Amino acid sequence: MVRTRRCIHCPRSEKSDAAWEALAGPTSSRNPWSQQGFILVKDWEKYDIAAGWPANGQMKYGISMFHQLRCLGTFDKEKFLAADVNVGSPDFVPNGHGLWHAQHCFNYVRQGLQCAGDMSLEIPTYFNGTPIVVGWNSPHKCRNWDAMWRYAEEHA
Repeated sequence: MVRTRRCIHCPRSEKSDAAWEALAGPTSSRNPWSQQGFILVKDWEKYDIAAGWPANGQMKYGISMFHQLRCLGTFDKEKFLAADVNVGSPDFVPNGHGLWHAQHCFNYVRQGLQCAGDMSLEIPTYFNGTPIVVGWNSPHKCRNWDAMWRYAEEHA
C-alpha cells in the first residue's frame, strides 16, 4: 500500500526535494555500477530485449516507474520555482484549482505511479556519446486500457 508522504505534500524545501529524490529508486553501496532507478541485467541476451549500456559485464537498464517518478518530482520542483505563493502559509486560501490543488494532484499521481509501477526496462539512447534514458524507444507492457474503460462503463 502506498501512503501519502507528508514531506512531499508540503511547500518546497530541502526536505521535500529529498523525499522526491528518494522515490527515484534504490542504489546499492555494494555495487559501484549502481545508479538510482536502474538495474543491472546478467545474461540479457536470454531475454527479448535490446542491449542496455554495458556496466561491469552486464547491461544497465532504467525502470520506467522510477523514471516517471523522477519526472514528476522535477515538475513539482519547477512548479514551486515558478510560483511566488507559499501554499504552506497559514494565510493561504485554496481557490479550488490553484497551486494547492496542483500540489495535491502531484502527490495523487505519485501514489498512482507507485501503485501501478511500470517495470518495463528502458533502453538507453546515446546523445553526444552519453547514454541517456528517454523511455521512448523501449517497449512497455501496459494494462488493458480498453478493458478498464469497459469495466468503468459497466459499473458507472
